[in-house]
Amino acid sequence: MESRVSVQLYSPKRPPADVAEVFLWLMAVGTILCASYWSAWSAREAAIEQDKFLKDASHDFLRMEETASSSVVDISTTSAIVFIVIASCFLVMIYKLMSVWFIEVLVVLFSIGGAEVRHSSCFEAFYTHSTSL
Repeated sequence: MESRVSVQLYSPKRPPADVAEVFLWLMAVGTILCASYWSAWSAREAAIEQDKFLKDASHDFLRMEETASSSVVDISTTSAIVFIVIASCFLVMIYKLMSVWFIEVLVVLFSIGGAEVRHSSCFEAFYTHSTSL
């Protein structure tokens, strides 16, 4: 008595672009767009406020404006587009290459970046304190 068993496996064809990849890319681009619109909107509001102050300007305000530091970062359109392309490539790499070695590389890179930020912020506070004396 000979018995045969046959097994049939179903493997659907993968689409060229996965829905998750598209969603991640849209999230990244949407974040950049919202941040740029918000930055432009707040810069416009700041310019309107400055125009209001300058119409009835006092000398104290002008001296305060000269000494205050600005937290606005000016970037060009080319820089923004390059950032979007690099960020998109990085997100695709995270999605496609999610393996143990890639996670270790990410941990090392984030550790180096965190150490650099920590180092620069500590010494910035030291230099600011020593020059104000």
